[in-house]
Formats: sequence, structure tokens, C-alpha cells
Amino acid sequence: MNINTCNTGNTGVAEAPASAAEPQVFIPAADIYEKPESVLIRCDLPGVRDEDVEITLHNKVLSVSANQRPQSREGHAAISSEYLTGRYQRTFNLNRDLDDAEIKARLRNGVLEIELPKAREAQPRRINITN
Repeated sequence: MNINTCNTGNTGVAEAPASAAEPQVFIPAADIYEKPESVLIRCDLPGVRDEDVEITLHNKVLSVSANQRPQSREGHAAISSEYLTGRYQRTFNLNRDLDDAEIKARLRNGVLEIELPKAREAQPRRINITN
């Protein structure tokens, strides 16, 4: 399986906002694992809720984007704020041997896992010799 990641470079800040009103854009760290029947992509998305994540697949490009909302405590005024908020964006170029209809994703403890099942014809198989 060959997966090329786009906008990789160093993970972290992808681009600085043009103004204070625009959100910061971050490239989430990602690990990619493979087994005979599937590929697993894990992305760090700390501080993100399920409803703020968007995953799309178009022309074999898997895109992950997520909005990170500012954290605040009701009834408290911020004295210092070093926790950056903004938008996560990462893309992955996929080859054509995936079962697109069976892709699954879940977000747990700030880690997004996307399971990409390989198409049956792309999975390794043993070929028996017959007489």
C-alpha cells in the first residue's frame, strides 16, 4: 500500500493567520499502519469534538479537517492564555485498492482513527497449484 501525505513538512502550524480574526491552521501529527486487509491512519486532534471533524474522500484524496473551539471556564476570566485554537487540516493521497464504501472513523481521547479496508482483489492471497 502506498499512501502519500500532503502538507506534511513538520507537523504543527501550517500557516499563520492573515489577521487575528482568522483561525490558526495546524497540521496534525499522523501515524499510518498497514496490515494485509486494511490501513489505519491515526491523527492527533486534541480539544476537538466529533461534530467538529470533517473527513472527505474525493478522487482518492482523503482530507481531514477539524475546528478546535476555544476552551473557557464559565464564570472565569482568562489571566493568561497559551493554548492555541484554530483549524486542523491534513490530506492523504490514496492508491486505488481500497474499499471506499467500508471506510470507518472514530475519535477518542483526542486521537482520530480512520480505518481504510483494502479492496478484496488487493488483499494478499495464496494461489494453489493444481494438476
